[in-house]
Amino acid sequence: ALKERGGAGAGAGLTLRIHAAGHAAPLVLHVSQHSTIHQTISLALAALPGGEASSAHAHELLMAEPDGEPDDDLPPLSREQRVGLFGHDVFALRPAAAPSASASPPSPPS
Repeated sequence: ALKERGGAGAGAGLTLRIHAAGHAAPLVLHVSQHSTIHQTISLALAALPGGEASSAHAHELLMAEPDGEPDDDLPPLSREQRVGLFGHDVFALRPAAAPSASASPPSPPS
């Protein structure tokens, strides 16, 4: 069963399907096309059981395949971008990845 949740200003907006890590059914979220990715993450967390205790900063939103599988060929969406810019309605919400340990540390000054 899909869980539906409306956000502020959802009247002239978008209907998104958000697949959250650890939840079987996708969340159906109604948001304004002007909502930022950060606002969308916050709304999704508030709609998930126990999610309201989570920080939006600790999560990331990615475009997803129709089955909810994150499209790992694309980076997580920038928090300041507007969700309506993508022309996409299926997203994956997951805990934010830690900074890559394989990233080269800055070279010491010589």
